Amino acid sequence: MSSQTIFVVSPRHELRTRLCSLLEEHGYTVALIQSSVSATAILWEWPSPGVVLFSPIKPEGDITPLLSVLTQDALLARHVYLAVMAEGHTLPHQVRDLLHGYDIPVFNLANDLDALLLEVAQVAGSTLPAETASRTHALSR
Repeated sequence: MSSQTIFVVSPRHELRTRLCSLLEEHGYTVALIQSSVSATAILWEWPSPGVVLFSPIKPEGDITPLLSVLTQDALLARHVYLAVMAEGHTLPHQVRDLLHGYDIPVFNLANDLDALLLEVAQVAGSTLPAETASRTHALSR
C-alpha cells in the first residue's frame, strides 16, 4: 500500500476515528487533526503533497474563507482535498455548489464508501484490494 500520510480533518471525533480505522485497514498512515486552523498550519509546513479528507461543515459556519486559503496559497493548494460527510448529515446546496466550484468532490460515508476509497487510492498513487475495486466498478455501472 501507500506510505503517504492521509490527513483527516474534522471537529467531530466519531468521523475522525471512523475514517482513521477505515484508512488504516487499507494500509494508509493517517494523521488526525481536529480543527481547520491546526490543519492549515500542519499542511502548510508538510514537506510533500498530501491527501486531505475533511468535513465540509464547520461549527463556526461559513467555509468560504477556508476554501479560499486552501486553494490560493501555493503550499496548501498542492494537496488534494476530499470532503466527507458523516452518515445522517446532509450538505446544504450552497456548500455543495461551493465545493464543486473548487473541484472538491463530496463523499457521504453512508453511500459512497467504496467511491471514497477508490478516490483516495487514485490520488495517493496506490491500489485498492481487488474486491473493493470490483465492488466500486460494479457500483459505477
